[in-house]
Amino acid sequence: MPGERADLWRGDVPLFTARPDGRTVRTSSGEELVDLLDRPGAGAAAAGPAALTALDRDAQEWFISAFLACRRSEVGHRPERGPASPRRRLRQVEPEQLLTAARGVADELISRSVVAGGRVNWNGVEPLGDRCWVVSAQGAGLGYGYTGTALFLAALGEVSGVDRYREVAHAAVRPLPALLSALADDGSLLAGVGGGAFSGLGGVAYAVLRLADLLDDAEIGSWLPAAVELAARAGSSPAGAGGCGIANGGAGALAALAAVSGATGAAAAGRAVEQLGPAVAGTGPLPAGFAVGADGVDWALRRGGVARDVLAGPGLAAGSRPADDDISWCRGAAGIVLARLTEPQEAVPADERLVRTLLDAGPVRDLSPCHGETGVLEALAVLGAAGHAEAAAACTSRTAALLETLRAGPPHCGSPRGVVTPGLLNGLAGIGHALLRIGFADRVPSALVLGTRTSSRRSTAPPPRAGASG
Repeated sequence: MPGERADLWRGDVPLFTARPDGRTVRTSSGEELVDLLDRPGAGAAAAGPAALTALDRDAQEWFISAFLACRRSEVGHRPERGPASPRRRLRQVEPEQLLTAARGVADELISRSVVAGGRVNWNGVEPLGDRCWVVSAQGAGLGYGYTGTALFLAALGEVSGVDRYREVAHAAVRPLPALLSALADDGSLLAGVGGGAFSGLGGVAYAVLRLADLLDDAEIGSWLPAAVELAARAGSSPAGAGGCGIANGGAGALAALAAVSGATGAAAAGRAVEQLGPAVAGTGPLPAGFAVGADGVDWALRRGGVARDVLAGPGLAAGSRPADDDISWCRGAAGIVLARLTEPQEAVPADERLVRTLLDAGPVRDLSPCHGETGVLEALAVLGAAGHAEAAAACTSRTAALLETLRAGPPHCGSPRGVVTPGLLNGLAGIGHALLRIGFADRVPSALVLGTRTSSRRSTAPPPRAGASG
């Protein structure tokens, strides 16, 4: 302490030095504090890595890989070409195989979790808008946060009957009540979070709805009114409804609250839908696409019961065209096909050119739902259920290839350099949820279009064959 005070009185930063092989510390003036350290610094430094388990070392290697991958990567939202071709393909895909693969993904997720203070969370890679990728602990958002990861684990627990997955899902969402309370008291923070379905409070409200059902948990259900109120407030703010679309803005809040209203009949959610409709309908012209584009806004308006002709822009359902080779869910053909085939009031026939784009592209290396293979599989499965034979066959073939790819090694996620990440849109949770969707479509609603069909915990009907239903 005398050495520290002396440096501070001189207006300097306190400085102490020691040799790696010694225990003596020297002050900035050269005074020696003999045997001050319990052990030499080199020994203390070496003890750290020596104490690491295999899982600890894997975590350290992941952090290094993730930070290096994110260093100069732009957010492109385009699928990475060049699939890792499996040596052999299954001729037929059974639901049990998909369930086994989904459990493998979930076990990998759980092994990567961080447990502390009675809760569970994950470190991951997510986009910061369209500017850059960041490495961080998961927040609450549906697309990249812990509510989306919990949604997959809860759905797997319901389908498999394994309580461990439900327990981890429940532990993951424990921070939600405190978060909702904090947002209710801070209007500026609420506006910054927004009402989006995948990056904002609309998605949180949707996740609470689904998790309360999947986990059969009244406590989680009691969080829904607060989540609905906050999503409505955030979605109606200028930041939330100012043309940001489904993922980030008012259109996402509208679609999510319409889902809550339809599933529960909650009057507050219904009133919020009525209030959000005109604000979202005034959104200016947007590019094609579902997550941030015109097709998603149009789909949200239809879901909220708002007539399409009130839109300020052109007729979206008839006129949207993505880039010719863009097969992604977020901005390309897969998302537009889903928007047209899952409209709540009337399905719009899928543009055959968009369907052909999906069929001709072939499997891609990126397995994520956002801009990779499982987002395309969702669209092909829905097309197959609507009677498109070629799409149904392609879905089965590509699902077989997906299973073989997953057996070969860690999945290539929708992140820079394919770094493994937990999220629903770009990571393990999304890949696992897609496996459940393909194998058990009657029991697992699509999160990509905020599906809310009641889970069939009481159903004894056998599961469908893969590719037979969307």
